[in-house]
Amino acid sequence: LASGDLRQLLISEMRVLDARISETRLPPLPGGKVLLMQLLDKFLIVVQPTLVHLLELDVDGGVFPPRSMALEQRVIAANVAEVEGESCLFVMLENLSVRVLGLPSLQPITTLDVRSRAAPLVGDASISPSGC
Repeated sequence: LASGDLRQLLISEMRVLDARISETRLPPLPGGKVLLMQLLDKFLIVVQPTLVHLLELDVDGGVFPPRSMALEQRVIAANVAEVEGESCLFVMLENLSVRVLGLPSLQPITTLDVRSRAAPLVGDASISPSGC
């Protein structure tokens, strides 16, 4: 394990069960800290504060160079969910809008303005992204 390989261990006996799983090195990803990294069936999605990267997997478990998409606002949260059988990436931007992107295409599906939808619930209180 000191070599960086990932292996399945039988904890009670500390015995290696399967040594076929090995490390996959990711290419450098500009864009700052990682907010979300999720492995799906055929690709890896990585979300950073200013960029979304999609890395397709090859048959050996390695990754192809990333397809990246810059976002006009800073991302504060992200998650992957399935909508009607399709994988979608939801990113909450610093202006409190939620951008929904189709996966693996990274095509924008819609943008939801959370501030305008939440305003009736909070009355006269102002909603500020700096308060999050």
